Amino acid sequence: MHTVRLTVGLDPGFGLTKAVFRFADRDEPRSLSFPSVLAIVSREDEFAEDGLFLPGELQFEAGETVPLDNGTLCVTGRTAAALPGARQPQDYASWFETAPLLAAAGISRILHGSHRDVALITVVSLPPAVWNNRSDFAAAATKTLKKIVRETRVFCVPQGLGILKTVYTENPDAFADVERLAVIDIGHNTTDVLCFLQPSPGQFRFLRGESLARSGVRAFVTELRSVLARMDARWAEIPFPELEYIAAFRRHRLPSDAIRAALDRYRPALESNLRRLLGEDLFAADAFVLGGGGAALLPADFFASVLGEKSCSTCTPRLIRPREVSPELANAFGQHLLAEELNRKIAQEVHHD
Repeated sequence: MHTVRLTVGLDPGFGLTKAVFRFADRDEPRSLSFPSVLAIVSREDEFAEDGLFLPGELQFEAGETVPLDNGTLCVTGRTAAALPGARQPQDYASWFETAPLLAAAGISRILHGSHRDVALITVVSLPPAVWNNRSDFAAAATKTLKKIVRETRVFCVPQGLGILKTVYTENPDAFADVERLAVIDIGHNTTDVLCFLQPSPGQFRFLRGESLARSGVRAFVTELRSVLARMDARWAEIPFPELEYIAAFRRHRLPSDAIRAALDRYRPALESNLRRLLGEDLFAADAFVLGGGGAALLPADFFASVLGEKSCSTCTPRLIRPREVSPELANAFGQHLLAEELNRKIAQEVHHD
């Protein structure tokens, strides 16, 4: 059977796991996302109080399960959220443990219904907090993914490199005369900030980064909910996920003064942490690249106010956002571009051999 190469950019986040992928015999890349929730279930043990529900009797969505050792399954996504013992990454230690399973779940969903022999090249992003353990992560992810695809290669990149790749591909002119860059990726629970050099056009060298816990979109929406509840108690009754959706996609339904008040409460902690952890490495950047759900949710003037004080009080920061790709998907999209480059390089090496 002919082997088809599959290239994947995987971004296993705290809230959502995102993937951009392409089979080599197809023209256009595609994307998928699912909640970063998982549960480990046994084929034999009970896992519901009202009876015996074996995995084979559940109606799983396409590719929701990943086979594990000792007859167990990892269930992910919406079905997992309804099971006892379901968990979602809450800190970087739990992220490091669950991300290989979430990556495997992404590949399982991509391959669902495919009976072709596949060779997998996947690029996975790691937050700065766990970057020094990238070799251990790659080994764990490779072991897990090989349960699904025998021919598997896993490459790890710093969180944010994919965002850089995406925005540079969209608009290389925005990077003219830029030597130092900072990527600010505001995700669901966390904010990852990474500093890069651009020694030559389109080539980026990672310098350092920091991961800020409890500083993502959820932190802003928590402040927003508090402000709204003081204005009208009925806002407190709206489920948190629904309020997150309204803030991201139906902002016109929210009082503008409530948004401003929530931003004023959210800004000081974020700015303080940025200055404390990164200092001049961040604020000496020639340009700031924004990604993640926060880049779409938070207004441009918010970032300008946080990042505006550089070496002089009159400097206006150069802010670069994804234009054609959703900010939340930009990291996975750029990682897929990197996976395609690796695929071409590997193909050339095989050809020369």
